[in-house]
Amino acid sequence: MRVYRLLECESSPVNFSMDENQEMQRQNNRLFDTVAEMKKELKEFKGEF
Repeated sequence: MRVYRLLECESSPVNFSMDENQEMQRQNNRLFDTVAEMKKELKEFKGEF
């Protein structure tokens, strides 16, 4: 499972609580899964299996 660093900015670092970090990771994972599903559906729509 891919987890991306969220809101990473070298010029102004932001510290999040552990709970906030976990929630952002959950949201990021849901978005990643949604994009993967959309790509799959698009391939099916185009007739690519």
